[in-house]
Amino acid sequence: MKELIIRFYEELNDFLPAEMRKQDITVMLKGEIRIGELISLFDVPYEACDLVLCDGKSVDFDYVPGNNSRISVYPVFESFDISSISRLNNRPIRKIRFL
Repeated sequence: MKELIIRFYEELNDFLPAEMRKQDITVMLKGEIRIGELISLFDVPYEACDLVLCDGKSVDFDYVPGNNSRISVYPVFESFDISSISRLNNRPIRKIRFL
């Protein structure tokens, strides 16, 4: 068995049941799983994710975490340019406009 801890931040919590929001979620799995597959288990769409950290390192959706890994999943950053550290996208997902 592999134990992972995953946490979703900010508006990504809107995709989760109320009892899982804004907290660490422990997941017990048999075998290997990619980060993208793990995120899909929680019905969080890939398009909503801008940065995924596994044990503090930026990873992509194909990354396979090890036992006892801590995964942090962040939505689109609107105030900071994270393109140099994010392994998910080459450009920001949203275009910010002021009215």
